Amino acid sequence: PEPLLDVNGNKVESTLQYHIVSAIWGAGGGGVSLHGGRNGYCPLDVIQLPSAIQRGKKLTLSPYDNSTIVRESTDLNLRFSGLLSESNRCNELPLWKVDNYDASSGKWFITTGGLDGHPGAETLLNWFKLEKTKNSRASYIVHCCPVCYSSFVLSSNIVGLSFEDGVRRLLVV
Repeated sequence: PEPLLDVNGNKVESTLQYHIVSAIWGAGGGGVSLHGGRNGYCPLDVIQLPSAIQRGKKLTLSPYDNSTIVRESTDLNLRFSGLLSESNRCNELPLWKVDNYDASSGKWFITTGGLDGHPGAETLLNWFKLEKTKNSRASYIVHCCPVCYSSFVLSSNIVGLSFEDGVRRLLVV
């Protein structure tokens, strides 16, 4: 697969930190951050900030094969960088995972508390990909886990947004 490029046209590297922001400037919202879980506490939900001028928290992207260059369609972990007081409060890693299924709405939310690396059954919900959009340099996030060797699949695997209580929570739709 082709290397992912940042907004400056440089190859995305697993050793650097990045902001993930909306490809739609203005009305598309801002970067990603953390917010108290849907219960108000833990696990923390991954959210999109409401304003394009809010860049959010930096992340590292870690491919399953430990390569330095991050490529399109490659399974990777997404982890907020640094020690975050929010995740320390919950005693969990700031690593993204799919969790907190809401049966009434049929939604799976993106939270924190995932396990680093080691593809397999115990990390099934921690793997994401960045896929390039057609006719654009922008990418979108997909939840999928071929490296986990499992038949478990969430419907269509696209990460979207849920607008609840004035908060834009990331989810799998």
